[in-house]
Amino acid sequence: MTREAGRTAAGRPADALRHWAKARRFLEGARHSEEGGHWEAAVSSAILSGIHLADAIGLHYTGRRSAGERHEAAGDRLEAMEELEPAVRRSLARHLRALLEVKNLVQYSGDASRASDAQAALQHVERMMEAATAIAKRAGWRPEA
Repeated sequence: MTREAGRTAAGRPADALRHWAKARRFLEGARHSEEGGHWEAAVSSAILSGIHLADAIGLHYTGRRSAGERHEAAGDRLEAMEELEPAVRRSLARHLRALLEVKNLVQYSGDASRASDAQAALQHVERMMEAATAIAKRAGWRPEA
C-alpha cells in the first residue's frame, strides 16, 4: 500500500486515462515547441506532461493524485508508491523532480531558456513516459487504447 505524501485528491479509473492523454498531448506540444525554437514553451509543456503522467500513475494504482500547490509532493508520491518496483518508482520520481527543479526558473523568472534546457526537459519527460508505458504494459493497463 502506498504511503501518502502531500495533499491528494481522489479520482476514478477514467481520470487516470484523461491524465495520461493530457501527458501525451503536452509531450507532443513540448516536441513541437522544441523543434520550433520555443524553449520556454517546450520546457513548460514537458513539465506539465510529467505532472499529468505522475497523476495518471497515481490515479491508476492508488485512486489518488497529488492536489497540493507543492508539485514536489508528486515526486514524493511516486517514490512512495509501493505498487511499483523500487527502481522504477525512484527513476520516475527522479525525472519528475528534475523537471520541477527548472519550473520556477523557466516559468517565473525573467531569464530566457536555452535549447539545452528544452532538450534536457524533453529527455526527462520522455524517460518518464517510456518507464510508465513499460509498467502499464506489464500491469495489463492500456492507457493509450
